[in-house]
Amino acid sequence: MARKKRYAAIDVGSHEIRLYIAELPERSLPRVVEKVRRTLSLGSDTYSTGAISHSLAADCISILSGFTEKFSEYNVQKVFAVATSAFREAANSTFVIDQIQRQTGILVEVLTNAEEKSFHTIALAELMPEFEDLIRQGTMIVDIGSGSIQATAYDHGDFLFSQNMLLGSL
Repeated sequence: MARKKRYAAIDVGSHEIRLYIAELPERSLPRVVEKVRRTLSLGSDTYSTGAISHSLAADCISILSGFTEKFSEYNVQKVFAVATSAFREAANSTFVIDQIQRQTGILVEVLTNAEEKSFHTIALAELMPEFEDLIRQGTMIVDIGSGSIQATAYDHGDFLFSQNMLLGSL
């Protein structure tokens, strides 16, 4: 019997940190075996002061340290961790990411806005069987986040434009 590989995905967002642990069997679809969400409003600092405070950085590290216990419990082979606009917009993001890696061993990659929205579109297309038909008819996708709104337009199946508008902390 082939052993199932387990992977962890972490999303360090502007309002919460999410962990998903999934099994990837050789000949079937992935299966999520554990989901953990922790609320932490990193964006409130970033959007109001331009940086992540020491106390919120410490809270983030504490949450991620707790996640590492799950990696051992589930025998996770690889961890993928990404951060979004709260880190992208923070003046001290490089320092905080360095501290996260030093204290937890987790390497966090900060996604560009384009990468983040591309992943959102891929997820929509996967979850909505009618996605291709909708963009052929003319569609605007509005992604309302904790600190920004992204509007993306399609017509006749073609991408027209995408505009991100920073709002500050919601």
